[in-house]
Amino acid sequence: MRTGASLNRSSPDADPRPRTAGLPWLFALALWLLLVAVTSLALWQLHRSALESQGREMALLSLALTDELDRGLLGAEEGLQALALELGRRRLPLDDDQTLQALQTRAALMPLVTTLWLLDKDLAPMASSEATPPPDVRT
Repeated sequence: MRTGASLNRSSPDADPRPRTAGLPWLFALALWLLLVAVTSLALWQLHRSALESQGREMALLSLALTDELDRGLLGAEEGLQALALELGRRRLPLDDDQTLQALQTRAALMPLVTTLWLLDKDLAPMASSEATPPPDVRT
């Protein structure tokens, strides 16, 4: 019977140590997995928040640029209409020096306009606010 008693002592059920030896490792693994999960969720939330913020900023920037372009085009259109009215009433001087200065002044006042050209009925340049040739209007 002694041999039976010694077998009982060496059985895994009798010794509580082997079960608790892996417990700190399991606890460390569970803690690590929890830390990874919390970090992943925090990074995902930060990513989503950054994308939403950038989307709002892009929409606002798009709106501001559209408004700026619209106002610039309206200003250029009004300036060109005023220039056409001046030409129609013969108030714009057409000699070389005064025409150059008048066109430069009007081009500077109009947003989105850098150069103005006066063309005759055959689309040949009569005067320009700069020395650059006009673009080909026939194409």
